[in-house]
Amino acid sequence: ADTIAEWKKQGYSEAIAAHYDRVEIVGSPRVFDARREYQMPRAVGEKVRYCGYICKPRSPRSLASVRQELGLGEGDRFVLVTAGGGEDGFELMRTYLAGLGGARQPERVKTLMVTGPDMPEAQRQELGAIASTLPEVTLQIFAPDMAGYMQAADAVVAMGGYNTVTEILALGRPGAIVPRIRPVTEQWIRAERMEKLEVLRAVHPDELTPDRLMEVLALQLDPARQYRCREGAIDLNGLPRLAQHLAALMASRPVRVRDRARTPNNAGAIAVPQPLPA
Repeated sequence: ADTIAEWKKQGYSEAIAAHYDRVEIVGSPRVFDARREYQMPRAVGEKVRYCGYICKPRSPRSLASVRQELGLGEGDRFVLVTAGGGEDGFELMRTYLAGLGGARQPERVKTLMVTGPDMPEAQRQELGAIASTLPEVTLQIFAPDMAGYMQAADAVVAMGGYNTVTEILALGRPGAIVPRIRPVTEQWIRAERMEKLEVLRAVHPDELTPDRLMEVLALQLDPARQYRCREGAIDLNGLPRLAQHLAALMASRPVRVRDRARTPNNAGAIAVPQPLPA
């Protein structure tokens, strides 16, 4: 509702209708159809094209080399816990550590926790003190090969940022996502919709407890019950498809350089990440 009101106030739909040929949305209508959700006028909705999500490249390292680096033996399960930059990841990580100390902790699990460089030092020290009492937990500030660790993970516990979520999906890892809900609810919208598609599991931060997090983690560690992105479940070809769309648009509407200032609507396109705050 807030986004609809803002678009009306700023006249965004009128500007798109007047000055752009195409709206490229970096996402999937299966997750969030901006045309319907934002009540786009027909003149704008007809210009929308969905590209799919944009993902980072895979790590060049082999799974065996990553597991060897992490000291994982045969039969060990590995959980990666990441909070992105870390400025607001303390509660997630403290809850995870509390869960490992409870009755619901999974068996034969080794954990790497990456706090991120922006976590306040006092919070990092508090987590380090707790982690030091748990022999199967390693805590570090930065991961030089996050993609490699994610590829090797049996499950990933993370917040719900765009890059983190799309990386989990692209690698087909079982994700347990605890999104932030302030200052906007973008992460929760994306995580909740994707859980309905059974490509990850989401925990609302207001419902985050050690037992609840361990319950979801246990589901994601169980091959028979886990949610993960299987081939074709979500469109993850955003970058090449966006390039294709723009190339086709430019080819269909050739523009002379000297005309651009006079005709801003010629072959114009706007790329929109998705979902936007709602």
